[in-house]
Amino acid sequence: VKAIEVAADEKKWKLAVRRMKQLTRACELSGSPVPPSAYLSVLQSMERDGRVERFAITPARKVVEEMVKSHVPLPVGIVNKFAQVSTQSNLDEALALLHSLSASSTPIAAETYEMA
Repeated sequence: VKAIEVAADEKKWKLAVRRMKQLTRACELSGSPVPPSAYLSVLQSMERDGRVERFAITPARKVVEEMVKSHVPLPVGIVNKFAQVSTQSNLDEALALLHSLSASSTPIAAETYEMA
């Protein structure tokens, strides 16, 4: 978890995603759940200066889907930002993120529904 947090602090989202995969495998083998702070750190690593990295949409969607499966509360602000950015670049990712938001009963911002 510490390696993920360090990568997130340095805004190295690709490294954070790789460390998250390693942590997920280790937790599956040990039978323990992935700490919610790890999910949040990975998502935060994909955000710079209040904007989300456009190329991080697919990994972000996967993290959000894992959070929903694990019944971890979604961070409303950043997930809505990812959904908004994905409407401009990848509609399938946007729909998947919206589905995750609605499945977890997370409020969806009105701006998220606006299509570019």
